[in-house]
Amino acid sequence: AMASEASASRAYVLYGVAGCGKTTLGRALVERLNDAAPETKRDAVFVDADDLHIPEAREKMSRGEPLTEMDREPWLARVRARMLESARPKELDGKLTHRDVVVACSALRRDHRASLVRDVKAQAPWLKSVDFVFLRVEKAKLEKRLKEREKNGHFFPASLLRSQLDTLEPPSLDDSRSICHVFDADARSSPSAAASALAATLDAIARARAEWDATARAFLDDWYGRLEQIPGGLANAVQSHAVQIDHVCFRCASEASYRDALASLKRAGHVVAGSSAVGGREITTVRLRPPIEWRGFVVPAVEVPMPKPGRPKPDGWEHAEVALMRGGVEGAEHLIRLRETYPDAPWDAKGLGKALNAELSCSLPGEPAMCVKFHHRPLLEVVAHEIERGMAKAPPRLAFEVPRLRRKRLGKRARDATDEDREDATDATYDD
Repeated sequence: AMASEASASRAYVLYGVAGCGKTTLGRALVERLNDAAPETKRDAVFVDADDLHIPEAREKMSRGEPLTEMDREPWLARVRARMLESARPKELDGKLTHRDVVVACSALRRDHRASLVRDVKAQAPWLKSVDFVFLRVEKAKLEKRLKEREKNGHFFPASLLRSQLDTLEPPSLDDSRSICHVFDADARSSPSAAASALAATLDAIARARAEWDATARAFLDDWYGRLEQIPGGLANAVQSHAVQIDHVCFRCASEASYRDALASLKRAGHVVAGSSAVGGREITTVRLRPPIEWRGFVVPAVEVPMPKPGRPKPDGWEHAEVALMRGGVEGAEHLIRLRETYPDAPWDAKGLGKALNAELSCSLPGEPAMCVKFHHRPLLEVVAHEIERGMAKAPPRLAFEVPRLRRKRLGKRARDATDEDREDATDATYDD
């Protein structure tokens, strides 16, 4: 059964080229989710983007003419509107029942996916998350399915597959506007088996995401309560809308727990933004997709340091860091001004001398130990700066091959490497 995730509706967009099974798998997934509705207390609905094409677009495709971006833009707007409205909670026995919406939509380009989630929080606050699932299918099966569909009178001709493959932009780490998972849709024996496997995958993501989200929000409640006890009103510096709580730090007691924490964050659909060696140990920054929402703040990242040699700390959340959103990644002038504004706080100013990402920190009262750290810029911005200059390691790019209708013959070594890459990317998560 799908895990409850903060009592809000969710959407899953199954996307890919024609013939990958979006509609068939989407309907099977909705049936699977509704079978579990008595336990989950949420119902599932299906939206087929093909139903939202205007007659002129259908006629154009039936003539073998691919849609243009001008054709797709209003169509995607209709798909987005239907998704948001379908996710609206319904009242049942005096209680709101949140929904899972499964959308079948080609969404071939990254801009297409981004358009489906643009301003979702403002326009549909009931929608907790939107996850994209790329359905990967071998080229030969795509061709076979489309030819069979065309014989049965489907409006989309097999001749348009080449255009769709040319248009398709696969999942990438370069675009953080939406979160995408990869699912090998033809690796199961039937649509029902595929739906069960996909439901289990989405369930694992939801459970891991909910656990991280809940523990981080509880930590932030405790952290802020202690911050309010600091003399001089330092909590006021965090209440300002001009600043950003840009990340929280999760400490690990051992290298094994460090690896486990990163694996768990990845299972939740979050992605590594970069890693670097600091003080003889690795520190990894994870981009949260979706970010943690807490008291009006949107926290976009988690920092996970490997423990320092001989100085382990207990597993758990330790501190939150605040970006002043002023100044650059170098310099400390705004931190110095902050210390002057709150002179009664027990400041630790050792980090002011750092050439990059200078910091001003303050230990908080109570146990376990916690602190607040201030910087000029958010951690994700600092990591991008470091990667650009070779100071930090970019995340490994999961290889992905878009099937093409014609491919050059590969030698055995190249074919073996391609097969290994394809296996490595199975059911993976990408920033997109």
